[in-house]
Amino acid sequence: MVELILVSLKAFDGKQPCMGRAWLIMKTLAQHVLSLRDPPFELPSNLANAIEDQFYRRWKMLTTDLHYARALFNPYLLGEACLHDDVNVKETLNKILRKRACTLIAYALTLKDFANFVESQGPCS
Repeated sequence: MVELILVSLKAFDGKQPCMGRAWLIMKTLAQHVLSLRDPPFELPSNLANAIEDQFYRRWKMLTTDLHYARALFNPYLLGEACLHDDVNVKETLNKILRKRACTLIAYALTLKDFANFVESQGPCS
Protein backbone atom coordinates (compact mmCIF):
# COMPACT_ATOMS: atom_id res chain seq x y z
CA MET A 1 0.00 0.00 0.00
CA VAL A 2 2.84 2.42 0.71
CA GLU A 3 5.21 1.40 -2.10
CA LEU A 4 4.18 4.22 -4.46
CA ILE A 5 4.33 6.72 -1.60
CA LEU A 6 7.90 5.65 -0.82
CA VAL A 7 8.87 5.91 -4.50
CA SER A 8 7.43 9.45 -4.56
CA LEU A 9 9.25 10.44 -1.39
CA LYS A 10 12.49 9.06 -2.80
CA ALA A 11 12.03 11.20 -5.94
CA PHE A 12 11.39 14.34 -3.88
CA ASP A 13 14.27 13.62 -1.53
CA GLY A 14 16.81 12.68 -4.21
CA LYS A 15 19.78 14.65 -5.44
CA GLN A 16 18.19 15.30 -8.86
CA PRO A 17 15.92 18.35 -9.15
CA CYS A 18 12.35 17.14 -9.46
CA MET A 19 10.23 20.29 -9.54
CA GLY A 20 9.45 19.74 -13.22
CA ARG A 21 8.31 16.18 -12.44
CA ALA A 22 6.48 17.07 -9.22
CA TRP A 23 3.16 17.50 -11.00
CA LEU A 24 3.38 14.06 -12.63
CA ILE A 25 4.54 12.39 -9.42
CA MET A 26 1.64 13.90 -7.48
CA LYS A 27 -0.86 13.03 -10.22
CA THR A 28 0.25 9.40 -10.10
CA LEU A 29 0.13 9.46 -6.32
CA ALA A 30 -3.40 10.94 -6.41
CA GLN A 31 -4.63 8.00 -8.47
CA HIS A 32 -3.08 5.64 -5.92
CA VAL A 33 -4.54 7.47 -2.92
CA LEU A 34 -8.01 7.45 -4.48
CA SER A 35 -7.71 3.72 -5.19
CA LEU A 36 -7.23 2.88 -1.50
CA ARG A 37 -11.02 2.61 -1.10
CA ASP A 38 -11.15 -0.17 -3.70
CA PRO A 39 -9.82 -3.74 -3.66
CA PRO A 40 -7.29 -4.96 -2.73
CA PHE A 41 -6.96 -2.33 0.04
CA GLU A 42 -10.63 -1.51 0.82
CA LEU A 43 -9.85 1.00 3.53
CA PRO A 44 -12.76 2.13 5.73
CA SER A 45 -14.28 5.45 4.66
CA ASN A 46 -13.06 7.41 7.71
CA LEU A 47 -9.44 6.29 7.17
CA ALA A 48 -9.61 6.83 3.38
CA ASN A 49 -11.09 10.31 3.93
CA ALA A 50 -8.29 11.23 6.34
CA ILE A 51 -5.61 10.03 3.89
CA GLU A 52 -7.24 11.88 0.98
CA ASP A 53 -7.58 15.10 3.00
CA GLN A 54 -3.91 14.96 3.99
CA PHE A 55 -2.88 14.23 0.41
CA TYR A 56 -4.87 17.15 -1.02
CA ARG A 57 -3.35 19.51 1.56
CA ARG A 58 0.08 18.50 0.27
CA TRP A 59 -1.08 18.73 -3.36
CA LYS A 60 -2.18 22.33 -2.70
CA MET A 61 1.41 23.14 -1.69
CA LEU A 62 2.56 22.03 -5.16
CA THR A 63 0.13 24.09 -7.18
CA THR A 64 2.12 27.29 -7.20
CA ASP A 65 2.95 29.24 -10.34
CA LEU A 66 6.52 28.03 -10.15
CA HIS A 67 5.52 24.34 -10.04
CA TYR A 68 3.07 24.75 -12.92
CA ALA A 69 5.68 26.60 -14.98
CA ARG A 70 8.30 23.91 -14.39
CA ALA A 71 5.80 21.24 -15.42
CA LEU A 72 4.73 23.17 -18.54
CA PHE A 73 8.30 23.70 -19.70
CA ASN A 74 9.38 20.13 -18.97
CA PRO A 75 9.76 18.27 -22.31
CA TYR A 76 9.04 15.00 -20.47
CA LEU A 77 5.48 16.24 -19.77
CA LEU A 78 4.63 17.58 -23.23
CA GLY A 79 2.24 14.69 -23.90
CA GLU A 80 0.28 15.17 -20.67
CA ALA A 81 -3.01 16.52 -22.03
CA CYS A 82 -4.56 16.89 -18.58
CA LEU A 83 -1.70 19.23 -17.61
CA HIS A 84 -1.93 21.38 -20.72
CA ASP A 85 -5.76 21.44 -20.64
CA ASP A 86 -6.04 22.38 -16.95
CA VAL A 87 -7.64 25.83 -16.46
CA ASN A 88 -5.34 26.73 -13.55
CA VAL A 89 -2.30 25.79 -15.60
CA LYS A 90 -3.46 27.91 -18.55
CA GLU A 91 -4.02 30.90 -16.26
CA THR A 92 -0.55 30.41 -14.81
CA LEU A 93 0.98 30.18 -18.28
CA ASN A 94 -0.63 33.48 -19.30
CA LYS A 95 0.52 35.12 -16.07
CA ILE A 96 4.10 33.91 -16.61
CA LEU A 97 4.20 34.92 -20.26
CA ARG A 98 2.77 38.37 -19.47
CA LYS A 99 5.48 38.91 -16.85
CA ARG A 100 8.15 37.95 -19.38
CA ALA A 101 6.78 40.17 -22.16
CA CYS A 102 6.66 43.92 -21.67
CA THR A 103 4.59 44.70 -24.81
CA LEU A 104 1.71 43.07 -26.60
CA ILE A 105 3.98 42.19 -29.54
CA ALA A 106 6.52 40.57 -27.22
CA TYR A 107 3.68 38.63 -25.55
CA ALA A 108 2.46 37.34 -28.94
CA LEU A 109 5.98 36.28 -29.91
CA THR A 110 6.49 34.56 -26.56
CA LEU A 111 3.15 32.76 -26.94
CA LYS A 112 4.21 31.65 -30.43
CA ASP A 113 7.54 30.37 -29.06
CA PHE A 114 5.71 28.38 -26.40
CA ALA A 115 3.35 26.91 -29.01
CA ASN A 116 6.39 25.88 -31.07
CA PHE A 117 7.88 24.25 -27.99
CA VAL A 118 4.68 22.31 -27.29
CA GLU A 119 4.46 21.21 -30.93
CA SER A 120 8.20 20.37 -31.02
CA GLN A 121 8.88 22.85 -33.82
CA GLY A 122 11.45 25.57 -34.33
CA PRO A 123 14.63 25.94 -32.29
CA CYS A 124 13.08 24.11 -29.31
CA SER A 125 12.77 20.77 -31.13
